[in-house]
Amino acid sequence: MPGVIAGCLVVGRVGHWIQLLLAVLGRDPARPAVVVRPVQRGPLFLATVVHPVPWLVLIGIGLGVHRLFGAPIGAAWIWFFCGFFFGPVFLLALMYFKVARLRRKRAQGSVTPPS
Repeated sequence: MPGVIAGCLVVGRVGHWIQLLLAVLGRDPARPAVVVRPVQRGPLFLATVVHPVPWLVLIGIGLGVHRLFGAPIGAAWIWFFCGFFFGPVFLLALMYFKVARLRRKRAQGSVTPPS
């Protein structure tokens, strides 16, 4: 379970960092009408480079590869890494199928409004 929680936290942080990076490039899908001027791109680009997420991900990948392929590790680490990698994927797939089912029901007109 700790691996699933850590994986979900990492996915959220990486998602926010990608959104910041897209804002720097002027391709923010959340606010397509907002135009980033060249004067604003410098500080925003610096914020993406100095942001801790890419550095933590790189360090985490390095430590994870070292733990998995280095010295023999215990079963607890194997469970942690399985939860870390497959937990968020499973939860995202579950949410995708739930939203798809709700959209199908809404398209058919048989969805009751939430109370």
